[in-house]
Amino acid sequence: MNDLYLKKGVKKMKRKMLSLIMGLIVFLSTSSIVSAGEISNFQMNKEALLSTINMSEEISNALNGITDESVPEDIMNQVDVGVQVVPKDLSRSELMGVDASDIFDISYTVKNVGNIVSENGDIGTMYSLTAVARGTQKEEYEPHTEDNVDCYITLVWIDNFGVNNELVEVWGGWWPNGRTLYDRQVWYGEMNRVGEFIEGKYSIKYPTSNTFDYSPGYTGFSFKAYSIVNSVGYPNNIICYVKTSMFS
Repeated sequence: MNDLYLKKGVKKMKRKMLSLIMGLIVFLSTSSIVSAGEISNFQMNKEALLSTINMSEEISNALNGITDESVPEDIMNQVDVGVQVVPKDLSRSELMGVDASDIFDISYTVKNVGNIVSENGDIGTMYSLTAVARGTQKEEYEPHTEDNVDCYITLVWIDNFGVNNELVEVWGGWWPNGRTLYDRQVWYGEMNRVGEFIEGKYSIKYPTSNTFDYSPGYTGFSFKAYSIVNSVGYPNNIICYVKTSMFS
């Protein structure tokens, strides 16, 4: 008789354990679905904001020196743009560029794209920084050292409270203006206090056409992106860069 009761007790315990396990599986599955939904919603909100950025309009604003008046002053103080030339015989890893503002006109614009709620409930703001560099023809430069290649580049980031800013998008390209371009490169990622890329937190891409579009997804304090291109008959690499730095 005792054995019978014992067997019945074991069966009941097994049923309870099975019920608990099934309940736990259902709970974890539901939690996963909710988390996936939250991530998906955040991603969809990012895509929705990105779709409101009109590249042609931003390029036009940059060329005309028009900046979104709703961009806060502290954000404007964080951005930096420029154009450099690097002799082709230098290693790309050095990137010891020489300022080329005397042979390139560079202008930029900043846009307040809109607010976005992050996965943890914090409210951030998406911004875009677009720079356009246009090669100029000046008499003091010999014809074989002149170049009329134009470049444009946009960096889109989400400014959050603290160090968890996000580099959302990098896009841009070149207008060859009759020149033959080659050896295109795009570098982007997080940078440190002295403006160098942080190991493991940057990427190098090699676009095969005169336009590019990348979605980095890096998080951190400060970001930069630049494009590099060579032009047949021109002795230098042409670098166009954009930065947003909390260390400015």
